[in-house]
Amino acid sequence: MISEDPDTHMKTTYTHLSLDLPVELIEPMIALLADVGYEAFEEKEKGLEAYILTADYQEDTVVELCAMLGQATDIFTAKEMPSKNWNETWEAQYAPIYIDDFCQVIASFKAPLPDFTHTLIIDPKMSFGTGHHETTRLVIRHMKEMAFEGKVVLDMGCGTGLLGILAAKMGAKSVCGIDIDVWSKENAEENIRLNQVQNMEVWQGDATTIPSKTFDIILANINRNVLLHDVAKYALHMNEGDILIASGYYRQDEMQIAAAFAAAGLMPFRTLEENLWLSQAFTK
Repeated sequence: MISEDPDTHMKTTYTHLSLDLPVELIEPMIALLADVGYEAFEEKEKGLEAYILTADYQEDTVVELCAMLGQATDIFTAKEMPSKNWNETWEAQYAPIYIDDFCQVIASFKAPLPDFTHTLIIDPKMSFGTGHHETTRLVIRHMKEMAFEGKVVLDMGCGTGLLGILAAKMGAKSVCGIDIDVWSKENAEENIRLNQVQNMEVWQGDATTIPSKTFDIILANINRNVLLHDVAKYALHMNEGDILIASGYYRQDEMQIAAAFAAAGLMPFRTLEENLWLSQAFTK
């Protein structure tokens, strides 16, 4: 897929990696690929599909990872994603997401069902964060048990803006979304308008972009490496008793996450799990 910044006319492309793997090696391969920068994964009946910025793709690295798992070096193919197919793929495959009777996530071309507390209209375009991935659903289930009325919220790595939009609909006083990718910022802003949210703004950048204030609740559904690298920065924007909900890592990463978060003064008080993915709520 290709994104173009209208101000700079710089294009960013993604490479689609397809691997023919036995089912027992899919989860280990996901963990290895996440460590080297792959951003999204889709499990298939006969293997795995993964996505990485084309600028970061290295065939030799994939060969090495296959060898680590005892696989031949001819089990994968890689190709750049054509932008013209991306939205068509989403519209064909983007089924609604229903989380209990609390929240439904639908595209603008789908009809909502009645009797849900919150309805989110999310057109994903080229951004991640639709509710289809376990980590997003886990964070939403944490949010269901929390009070957002009057809270100042940070949605770090906001992607489509889904979590921040939900926080706003749950009564947050203000929401700041931050994502490193320009197309995520643009997509989140489109979804904010679709949901008629008035109190959420989106910035492009990393953890150094966080505004100079504190947040009652921080939502950080990113990945293990970013969380480990940036947790100390997040903690600087929290007061005692404030909450951070983290996700994007596996059960096997829990001890490493716990140590880094404890060093930043954050202690877990609730852990949720789905298909080996974890989401944990921490308090300072």
